[in-house]
Amino acid sequence: MASKATERQARYDATHTRQIKMKLNTKTDALVIEWLDRQPSIQGAIKALIHRAIAEEARSAEDKRIAATLRRILDTDTNVDTTA
Repeated sequence: MASKATERQARYDATHTRQIKMKLNTKTDALVIEWLDRQPSIQGAIKALIHRAIAEEARSAEDKRIAATLRRILDTDTNVDTTA
């Protein structure tokens, strides 16, 4: 019989967490495995890398939005009648 605390934790986990599993090949992923083994927290290291990738994607998307806005501004400026 599970304790009440264990049951509460299981309910919390079922509602608020998601487990993700990876399978790494000891030959082709040896460098990845060695790097992970050196980390104080494998979960923390993986999450930090993912957060960094998300930030880079956001910067790239923002750069594209800024570039598009600048192109629109420049196109508008070049279409202005300057003969008046």
